[in-house]
Amino acid sequence: MDRLTSAQAQALFEAGGFIIISDLPQGSEFGIDGTYHVTRRFSGIKFLPPGLHLITWSPPPSSTPGPSTIPIKSALLRITKPKERLVLSYDTATESIATQDTDQVSIISDDHVRTLDPELAPYPFNNSEKWSQLTNLIDERILDEVVGPDGRVDGIMLVDGEEDELGELKKASLRNGKPLLDASKGEIKRLTFPKFDLRRSWRSGAVGDEVTRYSQDKSWLMGELIKKKFDNKYMRILSYLQLSFVLLLHLSSYSCLMVYKRFFALLTRSADLLQSPSSYIDTGTTNDLASLYTAFLRSLTAQFDALPETIFESELPEMDLFFLDELEYLRGNLGSGMVDWIADDRARIQEAWKLLQGVVVKWRWDLKPIVVGEAVDDDDDIEDGEYAPVVVEE
Repeated sequence: MDRLTSAQAQALFEAGGFIIISDLPQGSEFGIDGTYHVTRRFSGIKFLPPGLHLITWSPPPSSTPGPSTIPIKSALLRITKPKERLVLSYDTATESIATQDTDQVSIISDDHVRTLDPELAPYPFNNSEKWSQLTNLIDERILDEVVGPDGRVDGIMLVDGEEDELGELKKASLRNGKPLLDASKGEIKRLTFPKFDLRRSWRSGAVGDEVTRYSQDKSWLMGELIKKKFDNKYMRILSYLQLSFVLLLHLSSYSCLMVYKRFFALLTRSADLLQSPSSYIDTGTTNDLASLYTAFLRSLTAQFDALPETIFESELPEMDLFFLDELEYLRGNLGSGMVDWIADDRARIQEAWKLLQGVVVKWRWDLKPIVVGEAVDDDDDIEDGEYAPVVVEE
């Protein structure tokens, strides 16, 4: 942020919160909401605004055994209150961070915080709007469900139910890390995103044409999730999408990549739901779908903006092909699905799509405009793709 006057600094000191961290080795990487510092004399973050924060750290390479071992990124996800003082301590033996109890935090006086001021980095307000756009639908309920009340997660943590998606080599590489334990259960901790299988997206007992239809169109599956797992709260789909993306981007979590792709494809491939929401959700309206998909496109715009330009050449090879295929399905499904929508709802989608078109030009993608009444013929691709149907005898 720009250099502050003394009056501005005093105002931020009185209004903002603080993250105080002790014992973090010099040369560690410390991050707050996607902005990173390589530490020297570092005691935390000042002027912290209330809200959701992702606090990340990884030890310097020299402190990790093994000549070729890459330090694992760990994180604490926390929704802070106004003026909260979050006190953390680093344990070199476990390369983990512990939070101090409330009684200890309460004795951190203003005078003590001021003595640490030269070693406190200001919160990166220049990045706060982008961080908010990436995380605006993640609330405490979602965090508790997926990450747990302690908020601790790392890049090698598996997602419950996703193990079958990991190849044997990937499993072996994950086992080389130090797994976090769930203190309440004494077991290796896992992330708990909602489970569903895109390769079996029809109702139990369906046969023939019904299986064929809903193996291609995920509307039945999406409707069931909204009704039975998300309490008819459509935006929860995007809450999980946002959380999986943030953990993928900032912790390089392969397991979260699998989750992200499932939620992404669920949204892009539910064609009939866009045309007839009440056929799948008793209280469903096209206005509800317009709000959901407008928010989806805005989230995608923020996510694509956050991805480095070289991401598909390094960390996520071939993910660009996944995005291009799924966005083409989405474009066609919105084009055919919005035919009977009111003009204002169609305009919201068109505006959000244009913003998305603008941000992907950094990869020279040429997203075609949405044409109302035009569909995309993608049945063959869906039959043979990553989420090709798997029929199980019952």
